Amino acid sequence: MSAIFKSCFAAALLFVAATAHAKVTPSAWIGNGMVLQRGQVVTLSGSADAGEVVTAFFDGQRPLTTAGKAVRDEFSATADADGRWSIALPAMKPGGPFTLSLADTTVTDVLVGDVYLCSGQSNMELPVYRVMDMFSQEVKAAQQAKIRILQVKLAAAFDGPAENVQTDGWKSLDFENAKNFSALAYFFAREMYARTKVPIAVVQSAVGGSPIEAWLSREELAARGADALLSLLDVNSNPDYRAAVEAYVNKTNEVWEGTLAAKEKALGMNWTAPDFDDSAWHEVDCLSKGWARDTTRAFNGAHWFRKSVNVTAKQASLPATLRLGMLVDADEVWVNGKKVGQTYYQYPPRIYDIPQGLLHEGKNVIAIRLTSQNGLPRFVADMYRGIFFGSNPWLNGRHDSQIDLDNIWRHFYAAQMPQKGGVAPFHYTPVSLYNAMIAPLKGMAFTGALWYQGESNVGRETEYRDLLNGLMADWRRLFANPELDFVIVGLADFEKPVTSYWRAMQKAQQEVAEADPHAVFAPAADLGVWYDIHPLDKKSLALRAVSALMSIKKK
Repeated sequence: MSAIFKSCFAAALLFVAATAHAKVTPSAWIGNGMVLQRGQVVTLSGSADAGEVVTAFFDGQRPLTTAGKAVRDEFSATADADGRWSIALPAMKPGGPFTLSLADTTVTDVLVGDVYLCSGQSNMELPVYRVMDMFSQEVKAAQQAKIRILQVKLAAAFDGPAENVQTDGWKSLDFENAKNFSALAYFFAREMYARTKVPIAVVQSAVGGSPIEAWLSREELAARGADALLSLLDVNSNPDYRAAVEAYVNKTNEVWEGTLAAKEKALGMNWTAPDFDDSAWHEVDCLSKGWARDTTRAFNGAHWFRKSVNVTAKQASLPATLRLGMLVDADEVWVNGKKVGQTYYQYPPRIYDIPQGLLHEGKNVIAIRLTSQNGLPRFVADMYRGIFFGSNPWLNGRHDSQIDLDNIWRHFYAAQMPQKGGVAPFHYTPVSLYNAMIAPLKGMAFTGALWYQGESNVGRETEYRDLLNGLMADWRRLFANPELDFVIVGLADFEKPVTSYWRAMQKAQQEVAEADPHAVFAPAADLGVWYDIHPLDKKSLALRAVSALMSIKKK
């Protein structure tokens, strides 16, 4: 490494080492493969023994020097009475990979570039594997070592900000690393790297179903007079209350499921067996509503469906994938008596691999147990149902042949039940996600944030305007960046017709973004589909987000 190179980066690319033998532990977001934000101060922090002196150094240089002058004291800190320390690194230029050291620990493959925080609810959380129908070939082929991803795990904290987030560490972008990562963030990172050619990192901190108030600090909600939300936080902060509610919910669901299972067992039928005689079952159109409800109520409980399909000898010799679209609410599926898949809630499209050798030439039987818990059971219309044969299960990939499944199935209503009890999502509590999944990132620096949320606040658009302004102010203060850019992603259209409440939320999101000089709106309305609140074309949306973000400087 040249002397000029060392002098340019010695003061910028630093880490921490103890001057004694006590354990120095950095914050959880600091690790191999991380990306540090260029052009901004980045604050490293962590824990050590109280009073421990922690000193920064890079690539084994000690003491650190810039232009021949020792600056070791400038980059040292003493752990406070609680064992916390922090060291602010100066602004850096993009580059890497670099190696940083911590006592006898080496942190490798560190880049300097642009870092983006990607947050919101399930449309931000929706993973790459869910969009493979549209993008399988390019996703499987894409690899980029200069793009890094970090996924913050679900956690909630009620009594103040947590010290650390939970992650599986930084990863470079390829299919295996990204398949469970946010599809929107994934495509955003790829496009942003293609345009800027500097290292890119995307940090996913999102929770399906979460309302906006869960992502704001207590101080911000108090400043905005959100007394009702703070009262809810105070109630849910009581651990005895949470334990009592969770015990009640768990017990009611346990009894509901146990009662349903006992009712089915009492009938003594092996409905999954290929040779079961289903001739007494009713033949129904799975898209009709006659099997799902009468004039006054939905038929909750267990519904069974069976269908026979004829398979050729060649098809039976190939790998196969069964696709059933979306089912409401939960399902278990058998082929020729062997269970091939299970899904616990309505939204994911059912895509189940059929083990090679399970199918045979001639008649084969598909059996479905559809459990309806809280509303109208159904097969969702406008979605493909069939079996693909060949090595690639995705629609835009190669498959040798297919069998389309029509809508006619044999149906048996095995057990009638009342609606099932709910859940206890205490992580939706105001402030709880901010405390556990945003506040511990303090010290990281970001060049921008993507916010894709609002479905859980539909119908509260007036309040939402204020809370969204509060969230941007809150995070800018936390990350010490009053000009932190935000991309506010609008809600995609959903249901037919789109409700006035939905339109009001889309309008509120756009108006808040347009009124903020460091925010921009990325519309998604036209990318929606009526039957799925999670539209799959996250690539087009990502391209819009990138273009919108790059236009923000023109405001």
